[in-house]
Formats: sequence, structure tokens, C-alpha cells
Amino acid sequence: NEDEEDLKLKGYVYDNRDISIDKFDNSKDSYNITVNLEANQRYKIRVYNDGNSSAKYNLSVKSANIITIGDEFTDNVTKTDESTFFYFTPTNSGLYTIEWYNKDEEDLKLKGYVYDNRDESIDKFDNSKDSYNITVNLEADQIYEIEVYNEDNSNAEYILTVKSANIITIDGEFTDNV
Repeated sequence: NEDEEDLKLKGYVYDNRDISIDKFDNSKDSYNITVNLEANQRYKIRVYNDGNSSAKYNLSVKSANIITIGDEFTDNVTKTDESTFFYFTPTNSGLYTIEWYNKDEEDLKLKGYVYDNRDESIDKFDNSKDSYNITVNLEADQIYEIEVYNEDNSNAEYILTVKSANIITIDGEFTDNV
């Protein structure tokens, strides 16, 4: 929403057979959805205002930043960056650790959220250190989203990883190579 007005956008994404494959219901100033699309197909987005006000809005469709579980993803944030979004899909249900660390020596104050496939926040990170991690319980074959933003006037490079958490059972044994 570009204006100060309270704009209540709603809409649908349709495939080439006019079947709804996702919807959005916005009660905030911005909203995003992640949809798995096939190549060489036509898609339609229908947007309508469910409120009594009128205002300008921007609509963009772009390729997603996909994170492979177990791999590192490097990104650079600047003081002028807006949120950056990353997406991943666990193949197994269970606990996963989401970790980031500052690759540069700059003081980096990253903040962010982890969202489930209903775009509801399931955890957040608010960091004032050079590294941070959270462990969350995730379901298999669901698309999850990580939002990262910089709350400071610094520019820095950071590394983000999502990996299966190491679990030790009570009266069990855990072996790891260091």
C-alpha cells in the first residue's frame, strides 16, 4: 500500500484452467504469498478492495530465494534494504535449526520472522549479537518462509542456514564428528 489509507486488498491466483491455486487476504500494509508455479504456463492474479477506501498499491511477481536444507545461503544487507524473504520445504517432519551469523566485522542487527504455510509467524529472531539460532518444529512438504531485515545503519554480509536439529534422547547416545 503506497498511501496512508487503510486498504483491505484481497485476491486470488488462478492457473491456466481458471482454478484458484492460492489466495491472499491483506489486513496489513504489505503481504506476500509463495506459490509453486510450472514453467511455460499462464497464470492470472485477481485483486480487489474489500474496504471503503481507495489507495494505490504495488504488485510484484518474482522468483523466490530458495534455501536448500543443510546448505549455506549468503546474502548482503544494507541500511536501505527492505525485508528479504527466503523459502524452504522440509522433506521430513521434525525439529529444524535456523541459524545466521555475521560474515563481516560490521555490527549487524538483523531481525526477522519464520512463517508457516498460512503466513502466520511461528517464531522470530531479534539479534544484537554476531550469530543467532532458533529451533522450530516443522511439518514435511510445507513451504516455510524466513523474513530478514536490518534494523541498523550498517552494511554487512551474513550467512543463513536451515538444518535438521541434532536431537539427543534421554538415556540415548549421540555421536558427532567435530
